[in-house]
Amino acid sequence: MRIDVHAHLFSKAYIDALRRVFGNDNSPAGQDAQRLIKWMSTDPRMTDVEGRLQEMEKWGIEMQVLSVPFHGALGAGQSGRSRTHAAG
Repeated sequence: MRIDVHAHLFSKAYIDALRRVFGNDNSPAGQDAQRLIKWMSTDPRMTDVEGRLQEMEKWGIEMQVLSVPFHGALGAGQSGRSRTHAAG
């Protein structure tokens, strides 16, 4: 059995919540977050479950271990955490 032990998958709601938290943050951490948000939202492998399953089949991967989503959201303060976790 082939297992991918480091994979990510993000919901649209989670990405939208990150945009609300970091969208206007011009600090270095905020800019890093914005780059990651752009990647998450433009790479279909990060959001498309059906496409992910097709890719897994193509490469003979039977199982993926999904990593915890972008932990930088935890640095936005309590209000940022609450909004982000509520959306996920």
